[in-house]
Amino acid sequence: HERVGTSFKLLAKKSAWAQSIAEMNPTHSWQVLFFPFLAIFGLYLLWYLSKELKGFATRRWVVVALVCLASAIVLDGVEGIYPSAELTYPVRHFMKLVEEFLEMLGTTVFLLVFLDALLQKIKRVELDIT
Repeated sequence: HERVGTSFKLLAKKSAWAQSIAEMNPTHSWQVLFFPFLAIFGLYLLWYLSKELKGFATRRWVVVALVCLASAIVLDGVEGIYPSAELTYPVRHFMKLVEEFLEMLGTTVFLLVFLDALLQKIKRVELDIT
């Protein structure tokens, strides 16, 4: 997503419409491009998985994963609003650390939810590593 944002910044220097879109958001430019899709996909995923997954606890973990990912995006946006000169190194480093941790935690929770759903459906797993 950062590379797409960088490409969009380069496009914004050459194109008036891209520049107007980039100016709408003071944070990172990738957030302007991806936010509508991420928001729609997140809501759809929440709706779909609430129907497909059994048990309140499993659905609650989907919400936890989405909250982790949304929080990571918000932290990344806060980091993009403040230039590097306004924040000390420990604050910038801690924000990046927490943001990356939340991304990995959200992704891991999603993987565990899907693994649990898969294991409930297949009942038996055999591994042959010979």
